[in-house]
Amino acid sequence: MAKLKEMLEKIRERTTPEQSQFVNDNMEIVDYIYEVMEKKNMRPADLAKALGKTPAEISKWLSGSHNFTLLSLSKIAAVLDETIIITPTQART
Repeated sequence: MAKLKEMLEKIRERTTPEQSQFVNDNMEIVDYIYEVMEKKNMRPADLAKALGKTPAEISKWLSGSHNFTLLSLSKIAAVLDETIIITPTQART
């Protein structure tokens, strides 16, 4: 356990603020997608089918390490019929 703590500390020391921001934002988006899917009684396999993707690809997307494109997030939002991200203009209103 001590070695794991040491390893994690070394990773944290090498992590840039940009990387931390990316991970935090990405995990928030993934958590929200899961929340919406749960509300709509959807499984990742259902999302995969609706998007014309393989379940393995959706699993990768929802792992938290995938670098989403705006297009992929827009497609997910359309399938879920739910806003996933908002623009600065939307945030101001």
